[in-house]
Amino acid sequence: MTKQEFQIIHSEIIEHFQIIEFNLKKMCSLFKCLIFKDNSFERYMALFSKIENDTIGYLIAELKKLQKEADVTIFSDSDYELLGKVRKSRNYWCHNCFEDIIFSVRGIVKNKDKEQKALDELKFARNSDYYIRGLFENLHHIVKLSPP
Repeated sequence: MTKQEFQIIHSEIIEHFQIIEFNLKKMCSLFKCLIFKDNSFERYMALFSKIENDTIGYLIAELKKLQKEADVTIFSDSDYELLGKVRKSRNYWCHNCFEDIIFSVRGIVKNKDKEQKALDELKFARNSDYYIRGLFENLHHIVKLSPP
């Protein structure tokens, strides 16, 4: 794999994780609208603007808290476990992957000690859309993932 090929894959992975974060932000905002029994677009946008810069870890914790407060099940424990893996993988690709893969003029020279970790992370990141899609599809009967 060349440096350019890696950069393209990296960009695709980051885009994917940003979409997951965006969907979690929409879910938090919509769920709060349902709790407050105010699903107006203005309320949704006000709630969304409060969390639009929050991290994926905060959003997952916030959904867990809202779920408990409302005494409803949005995600199961195994769903939250998967979201935790997605959070860790996202953080790896945003903060650590370049430490594990060293570039040279001829392409990518892998750090042999971390090569398997990088390959495992790549496989999970590229497949996480498949894992996460099921979580979001199961929620369509509760809320839509677009503004009210």
